[in-house]
Amino acid sequence: MATRTTVSLACSLGLAGVLLAGCHSPGGAGYTGASQTYLSSIWAPKTVTVFDTRTNEPVFQMEVPVGQQLSIQFIEDDGDDPVYTPDRMRYQLWEAGTTTGNLESSMTVPPANARKVVVDVRQGPEYPASDGTAVGRVDRPEDRPGWWSPDGGTAPADGAAMRNYGG
Repeated sequence: MATRTTVSLACSLGLAGVLLAGCHSPGGAGYTGASQTYLSSIWAPKTVTVFDTRTNEPVFQMEVPVGQQLSIQFIEDDGDDPVYTPDRMRYQLWEAGTTTGNLESSMTVPPANARKVVVDVRQGPEYPASDGTAVGRVDRPEDRPGWWSPDGGTAPADGAAMRNYGG
């Protein structure tokens, strides 16, 4: 007969397993069946490629945009061909820092003994794409107003233009 402590421990471990099943963080959750997460940052932008080692051909490749992360998980015996692609890879691209969620995309892949995951770090720095919400940005010299130059000039008198350009 199981003791109360043994039953409580078993229930706690079972609950932890259920909760971790949807958790994604760089390096994975550290248990069998966990997803691996690859974070792409300004100084370490990542490209993730899954190769079929029998042919040395890539079966999946994604340049993970800066500020996002790619999580992948391999599921054995869930593919569509018992020899060439017996496993399934589930994956999802999301904003950096996302720790829970469903891996909604999938594809069939070679078995574990015939695939490898290669993570390349692209040359940095690489910056995230602009979302278009910044107003009055002056990152490029041709975007600067005429009065904001080494030669100087007369700024608008109302001050609104100064606020738009960070003045």
